[in-house]
Amino acid sequence: MKRYWIVLIFLFSAIDNYAQYTWTVKNDFPSNRYATSFFVIGNRGFVGLGNNGAGQNEWWEYNPVIDTWTQKADYPIANVWAAACFSINGKGYVISGTTGPYITAFYEYDPTSDVWTQKANFPGSPRQDAAYFEMNKLGYISCGYGGSYFNDLWQYDPLANSWTQKASFPGNSRTGPSSFVINNFAYVGLGFQNGNTFQDFYSYNAANDLWVRVADFPGQSRNSAAAFTYDGLGFCGLGYDNTNTYFNDFYTYEENSNTWTQQQNYPGPTTSYVFSFPLGESAYVGTGRGPGFVYRNEVYQLTKNSSSVNDEIENSKLATLFYNNTGANLKFSDEFYNDVSLNIYSVSGQLIGNYKANPLQIISLNEFTGLSSGTYIYKITSGKFTQTGKFSIY
Repeated sequence: MKRYWIVLIFLFSAIDNYAQYTWTVKNDFPSNRYATSFFVIGNRGFVGLGNNGAGQNEWWEYNPVIDTWTQKADYPIANVWAAACFSINGKGYVISGTTGPYITAFYEYDPTSDVWTQKANFPGSPRQDAAYFEMNKLGYISCGYGGSYFNDLWQYDPLANSWTQKASFPGNSRTGPSSFVINNFAYVGLGFQNGNTFQDFYSYNAANDLWVRVADFPGQSRNSAAAFTYDGLGFCGLGYDNTNTYFNDFYTYEENSNTWTQQQNYPGPTTSYVFSFPLGESAYVGTGRGPGFVYRNEVYQLTKNSSSVNDEIENSKLATLFYNNTGANLKFSDEFYNDVSLNIYSVSGQLIGNYKANPLQIISLNEFTGLSSGTYIYKITSGKFTQTGKFSIY
């Protein structure tokens, strides 16, 4: 057992970050566009709206297993782009945006019925290009532009279908900021205001409604950059600056050390306004707008490289991890295993919980562990056999 822990710590902290991830070309998005809205529900990605010279309202579902896009029900409002979005409890949400005029419309998407339902309108000023994120099954939207620049923060509770204003973003009001969430802390930064782009980043703690400035983004200041959480890190890159210089560099943020590390560049052309989300064991980035207002439809997959260190961990196929509309699940193999234990760890290796598992049942990790949204490590042990893997709860 001691040998396993030494390997686990090495696996997370000692591998050269720069060589840790690989980009892979995937099937193109069905049409060229930028400023889309997107979210993840279960084991599917959803992307829609956007602009390709005019606003759009079509909606698409991505299946990462077979690398295909399937058209779904159109968004109820035509010609929408640069809208905020997030997913909570198996439903997707799209807020505000612009159709030419800025709007406050707010709709919920149910992937099971493929139906959009109108919810309580956003109570803040109508806007586009806001920051948005989900934490603890609550949605948030901040900043953006709607004739003026904003720095207010609003929280949405889907159970009550109600909005609450929270502590404003402490930096300059701005449009086109980027955001990601790590361990129930949101990180918001970059953006544009009155000819200036920014490098500053701030952490938001919803538990005490408090913002704290963290390390500045190390690359060139920019707006409309990609941002997502993957492998326990915040990823941020692409975008363009106040001189209309576009970028393809990427950086990761590690919250415990409050440091940024440059990673391998995005393999596509320099671009901005992409969709970006983690899905299963990978993350996906695509579409966007490049220099000269060229609209893109390329899609790339980001995956963490395997390491020879993994060979040192005794790893048997005790169970299969899969996702459905209820979230992450473990299905044990047909062979009966006695005295099965399930340990859950944070991505930094901290033990969160130890459980006894029934191998005759499919285990819903969402319900079994009661964990909040995030990425975790599981370890199954049965006699001399172990299996480790990573799963996400959305």
